[in-house]
Amino acid sequence: MSTLTFIDLFAGAGGLSEGFVRAGYEAIAHVEMNRDACNTLRTRAAYHYLHSQGKMDVYEKYLLEKRIGEDGRKLWSQVPSSVVDTVIEDTIGNDTLQSIFRRVDGLLGDKSLDLIIGGPPCQAYSVVGRARVGNERMEQDVRNELYKFYVKFLERYQPRMFVFENVHGILSARKGSVMSDLEDLAQCSGYKMKHSIQNASELGVLQNRIRVIIVGWRTECDGALHYPELTPEPTKYAVMRDLFSAPRAQGRRRRFVRAGLLHQGFVGNALSRPIGHTWLYEFYHPTCSPPP
Repeated sequence: MSTLTFIDLFAGAGGLSEGFVRAGYEAIAHVEMNRDACNTLRTRAAYHYLHSQGKMDVYEKYLLEKRIGEDGRKLWSQVPSSVVDTVIEDTIGNDTLQSIFRRVDGLLGDKSLDLIIGGPPCQAYSVVGRARVGNERMEQDVRNELYKFYVKFLERYQPRMFVFENVHGILSARKGSVMSDLEDLAQCSGYKMKHSIQNASELGVLQNRIRVIIVGWRTECDGALHYPELTPEPTKYAVMRDLFSAPRAQGRRRRFVRAGLLHQGFVGNALSRPIGHTWLYEFYHPTCSPPP
């Protein structure tokens, strides 16, 4: 069976991609505008490549020798260029859409695309943001329209499914018109979709993070494909205990790095949160690979 493929839009630092890569999917492309986030994506792509090749010693050596202010070039140079070239550092918009399409086409080659994932920046849909700066100002935010570009990728690549993630406020943004328009556009592109509110803390994640998860599938696949049934999963870890009472037993090593280097750290790791404003505390067993 061939590996399932995906592209990640508005990828951020790659948290959503991380889950699909760990589930065995192949990342064809990540599209993201922020430089630091793209550096994280390149580093994680290099990490997964080295892990697949049994060369985690290269990754650990990079972590131990990395200096403040350096990006990940010393690591990226040790993997094939095709690995880090999956990261497309660009803003998704009218002026860039065709060039991004061409780059994705080149990366995709003759492979078929199974999945598109991602979610536009959530600030424009945030209930907290609306309360802070005013509903009228938020409704004029151009980021309200970014979901339409997501649909343009559906129209072009026609994946079998898509996953769209955003904050709870997208359901009420512009009095519900954003959500209804997204559903109409998806339908016109040949997709049926369903949404559900999920809390990451109920699914084994160390964060009380409530998000709207939209899943869509090709209309002709209705019945064969559907919204997954998610089983509640207890959280096995406690962040504060690990942070402040990590034992020295079993040869664990401690290491402090500047919070400014977080984009080169362990993305998705529950321990990767700055303490105060300056330092990030991470630890791992020396005989194991660093936590992914």
